[in-house]
Amino acid sequence: MKINFLNKKILKNFSFLTVFQFFNLALPLVVLPYLIDTLGKSLYGMYVYSQAILSFFTLLINFGFNIYAVKEIAENRNNNNRLNSIVSSIYSAKLVLLLTSGVFLLFTIFLIPEISNHKYLYIIGFLMCIGEFFMPMWFFQGLSDLKTFTYSNVIIKLFFTCSIFFVIKSSNDLYLVPLIFGLNALFSSLFGFCLMIKKYKIRFVRSQMKNIYGFFKKSYPFFFSRASSVIMTRSNSVLIGTFLGYNWVAIYDILEKIVGALLIPFNLLNQSSYPAIAEKKDLKLFNKVFKISLISSLAIYLLLLMTGEVIFSILSGATLERSNYYYLIYYGLLIPIVNIIYQLTTLLIVKNKNKYYSKSLIYSLLVYILGVIIIYYFNVISLFTIISVKLFADVSNILIMLQYNKK
Repeated sequence: MKINFLNKKILKNFSFLTVFQFFNLALPLVVLPYLIDTLGKSLYGMYVYSQAILSFFTLLINFGFNIYAVKEIAENRNNNNRLNSIVSSIYSAKLVLLLTSGVFLLFTIFLIPEISNHKYLYIIGFLMCIGEFFMPMWFFQGLSDLKTFTYSNVIIKLFFTCSIFFVIKSSNDLYLVPLIFGLNALFSSLFGFCLMIKKYKIRFVRSQMKNIYGFFKKSYPFFFSRASSVIMTRSNSVLIGTFLGYNWVAIYDILEKIVGALLIPFNLLNQSSYPAIAEKKDLKLFNKVFKISLISSLAIYLLLLMTGEVIFSILSGATLERSNYYYLIYYGLLIPIVNIIYQLTTLLIVKNKNKYYSKSLIYSLLVYILGVIIIYYFNVISLFTIISVKLFADVSNILIMLQYNKK
């Protein structure tokens, strides 16, 4: 059967990216009800709160290299010297960001009582940041060689996920949770790092400052793109934990994980189809992908409407009220909304309107910040209003990008 809009390379990348992302989000969902019941919703919420703060550091360490570097690796796949230079420059830049993050975390621990009181959650959780430093997925993605990396990653994740059920037995084991997940991230990344060096004979060379600066400069738009999303999502967890308490953080985490899992296919379809669309500025291909993804996202949301209560009750364990599933239905509106953002982002970049893409992100982030200020000023902070601010900011982003695409 002839495939008329996705070539073999897209399908290959899509397949392995799907497996990687599926296990990345599915395995935490498997242990979610167990952790909530074993630790209690308050302590589990405290753990999620710490991870939300640490995610800002992993965001900084990544700095958009995982997107821009794919293009650089793909274009220089047959030039070993250039590959050495690219890898060396990226890891030099990431080392600076890792050390900066470590120092900043220490200052945060000493200066903020809420973090200082539970400092070991953050210190142990920093293993995730070290894992992010070593993560070389962008290298294998650029070479379209994700098979070994993906399968090894899945095996490691399965091992550490299963260990949760044998190691975590009571609320006294709270600090073992970030340790297990941190070691999971670290070993997964280290395996890929060693595979990259051994299989492709990568040698680290001295990187010139202009090369490192060049990667920072060219990765910045992708960093800002990811930053605006992470800030809005993770800041929600921080706001909820600060003003509503850790119990509500646990509820929000369930919503976020479920919706995040349902968004996987749309994110992967966008990542996999983007190179083919960008290469020839193929707007016909874009229209096909857009229609398929939009119809699929609406179908998945309708399915969520019908099964949301069951899904929520299964994943929330025995300690959370089942009635909270209404928040899942509301938060689930992000499925079609975020999918549209994925597609409009591709269209802007393909049309070489990168500056408009950056502007749309700035405006949507400002809308989010303004919304947070408003609900704080009028003292109406609740899970419903925080979700509303997020939805409103994303819809604003869509409207802004639609206007820019008309120019």
